[in-house]
Amino acid sequence: MKRTDSTRFTRTYAVASPQAGPLLHATVRLLKRVTNIAVVGLSPNPRRPSHAIAAGMQTFGFNIIPVRPAVREVLGHKAYGRLTEVDVPIDLVNVFRAAKFVDAVVDDCIALGLKALWIQEGIVNEPAALRARAAGMTVVMDRCIYRDYRRECACNSLRCTAWATTSSCSMRRAPRWRWTAPNCAF
Repeated sequence: MKRTDSTRFTRTYAVASPQAGPLLHATVRLLKRVTNIAVVGLSPNPRRPSHAIAAGMQTFGFNIIPVRPAVREVLGHKAYGRLTEVDVPIDLVNVFRAAKFVDAVVDDCIALGLKALWIQEGIVNEPAALRARAAGMTVVMDRCIYRDYRRECACNSLRCTAWATTSSCSMRRAPRWRWTAPNCAF
């Protein structure tokens, strides 16, 4: 894996194997302990990546908490205008907003004392990520939560994983998968 500096988060673009290193295993541990995911910028439009990825995570049993102003409900759950309005415990904040809006999300996370932030693939705001990390948050940036969960956790074993053959995660097109274990549930 590629590291950008000595901090505990990194921007990675490809993971070569399940034995790729401590960051991969820390991400797996994070995803396995999470139940409630607040998705900031969750679109009600099924054609948007945020909707498809959140729906995919919902099928894996995660409780999705939509955070998007001017929307009442997404994926069958009440939508909130801001993170500060959410009235259920949040284990992880998944961000689908442009990089320039990530600072405000980090401010809300720090104010609420949240412990984990996932900044979706294609969104990079290193100063905000460093600020979140300095506040004690676990930060994953520029990675797709759905792809990482499906690859590393969905089969409950690091040895049973589904590896995407495409270089980026796009829920708009059906990914092509190569199975590495015959007993994979998918």
